[in-house]
Amino acid sequence: MDDLSISPIYDTPANRYLNAAAQRLSCGNMLATYKRHGFHWDAEQFEEKWQDNKNFAVRLNGEWIGFISLKSLKDMVYLRDLQLVAQWQGRGIGSTCLSWLISQRARKFKI
Repeated sequence: MDDLSISPIYDTPANRYLNAAAQRLSCGNMLATYKRHGFHWDAEQFEEKWQDNKNFAVRLNGEWIGFISLKSLKDMVYLRDLQLVAQWQGRGIGSTCLSWLISQRARKFKI
């Protein structure tokens, strides 16, 4: 695989655009499923969860292609969300992201 990187998204003015990009990506990927099950997209809830979680940018060759969102609990980390841009789905990137997450577990989730 090309140069895949996963890096923290810090809450800085320079990174705020990633919040909006992540929300658009998540909504776009999930909207049909939400509708099929009678749910609606809640932008405020996404924003609240985004602020409450630890978020990571997934980049391929420097291009932002998705994100990982984790919720740290006392003794575990919960994978809240893993979203990839449609053109990058089905190429093993999600599996690589999950392998990265497992490797973080070995470091006792010092994420």
